[in-house]
Amino acid sequence: MEVSTNLGRVSLVPRGEYDPAAAYRRLDVVQYQGNGFLVLREVQGVTPEDGADYMLLAERGGAGPEGPVGPAGPQGPQGADGSSFVVLGRYESLEALETAHPAGSGGDAWAVGTAEDNDIYLWDVDALAWQNVGSLQGPPGPQGARGETGEAGPQGERGETGPEGPQGPQGEQGPAGPQGPGVSMEEVNAAIRAAVLDSWEGSY
Repeated sequence: MEVSTNLGRVSLVPRGEYDPAAAYRRLDVVQYQGNGFLVLREVQGVTPEDGADYMLLAERGGAGPEGPVGPAGPQGPQGADGSSFVVLGRYESLEALETAHPAGSGGDAWAVGTAEDNDIYLWDVDALAWQNVGSLQGPPGPQGARGETGEAGPQGERGETGPEGPQGPQGEQGPAGPQGPGVSMEEVNAAIRAAVLDSWEGSY
């Protein structure tokens, strides 16, 4: 008489990458974050980790060494030539530009704004309109803080004496001096007599 015995599942069943919505049975094998796990009992929605529900079969290895640099690729096609422009003039506003030049040609450029602050407008051949491409030069920055006063330099050597200057003009007449002391009549008479005697002596 033949006797049959149901051993149940006896081989591993690969199930691929772990799916939290899937139901797993004993001996299923799932992959999770690069690791391989053996299912030990029926589970569903249980994240694989080494324990009562899963057994770690193969652990993810570390990063391998960096490979050699590959050969250089072929040279790409040459790019299109860039476009240059020359600013033809300046208008105070975009309306003034559009009034004077309702249409332009490729490469046409005009400044719009003041002489100190303006934007450049190029004619767009696709949009058929003047397009603002910004300012050629940004606005000036704020003035910096005043620096500290430097130290005084050393005193220079004394220069040579210059030549004598021309004589200045004659000065104004000064005020009269104080009156001298008075003379008595006796002194006057004595002086007259002396003068007369001197004249007589000279005549003889």
